[in-house]
Formats: sequence, C-alpha cells, structure tokens
Amino acid sequence: MDAIQLIERDHREVERLFGAFDRAARAGDVREQARLAREITRELSVHAAIEEQVLYPALRRAGVEAERLDALEDHHAVKVLLSELDALGPRAERFAPKVRLVARSVRRHVEEEESELLPRLRQALGDDELRSMGEELARARRAAPTRPHPLAPDTPPANVVANAAAALLDRSRDALLEAAEVLRAMAEQGAWRSARAAREAASRVRTGGRAAVEQ
Repeated sequence: MDAIQLIERDHREVERLFGAFDRAARAGDVREQARLAREITRELSVHAAIEEQVLYPALRRAGVEAERLDALEDHHAVKVLLSELDALGPRAERFAPKVRLVARSVRRHVEEEESELLPRLRQALGDDELRSMGEELARARRAAPTRPHPLAPDTPPANVVANAAAALLDRSRDALLEAAEVLRAMAEQGAWRSARAAREAASRVRTGGRAAVEQ
C-alpha cells in the first residue's frame, strides 16, 4: 500500500465511524456514542500525527506550501474540538453536536486533501517513493499519540520528539481506560446475575413456598 492509498484508507475508516456515531445518536445509545467518540478521537489523532510527521514534509519538499499550511491549521482546529469533546461526558447536551462539528470539519479537510494535496503529491513522487512513504507512515502509526495535543509542535523535527512522548502517555491512559471498562462490564454482569438469581428465588417462593427455595 502506498502513502496515498494508506491515507485514503484512513479517511474511509473515519467516515465509517462518523456514520456509526450518527446511528447511535439517533437510537439514543449513550454508551455506544461514548465508545465511538473515543474511536474517532483515536483515529483522528493518529492520522494527524503521521501526516504531520511524514506526509506534510513531503508536500513541502514538493513545493506545496500554502495548502500544506492550511491543512495544518485544519488539524489544529480539529485537535481543539477533540480536546473539548474529551472534557465532556457522553450525556452532556453538547456532546453529540460537537462530534457532528468534528465530522463536518474533517469531511471538508478530507475533500480538500483528496482533491488537491494528494494528487499533487502523486505528481511529484514516483511509485517507489510513494510505497516507501507508505511504509514510513505505517511505522509512524505504531508510535503515534492517540489523543489530541493542540499545543504540541506539528512540524519536524520537534513533532517527532513530542509525538513519542505523548504516545507513551496516551497509550498508558488508554490501557487504564480499557481496564476500567472491563471491570465495569464485569461488575454489571455480576449485578445482573445476582438480580436474576434473586428474581428466580422470589418466583420459586411465590409458586412453591419456602421449601422450594431450600431445595
């Protein structure tokens, strides 16, 4: 997969998540909205980091400067929105509207990137260079931050160091959050089983008396 194919694949995945969030919001599924918002935040944070680390410097070398700077500003604006979203609980009245604002901003950015920036990159680089860049993007993804950091540097070389430090912190937070989610699910499952056992015991009392419970 070359660099352009990898970037476009990311775009399709984020669009899939936006669609899933809209369906969860219409269904009133708060837990699913919260889960999808975390996935959206993670995908966009990783995607922005690898573009800023690998793709945008290549565009600068290819002479695509004004559009590159506009794209960096788009990234910054979305990072600010995602930081605000992270501070909201999924039951907040502005939670879903903020996700929808993120979606509108990202869709506009994707349209501009795919219609202007990526075609110019393909013109500037050969197939071998694009494949090599795709491998570099894949490597950068493995060490990219998973949360927004709007105040961090977004151009090399400073962003490479900042991304590495942020990634360590973000992935530690992600691991703790995932562990908390597992524990919460286990607790809810245990509570459900206890409640079910209590209902079954009450039913046996009603139908068979105390002797039925003691059997």
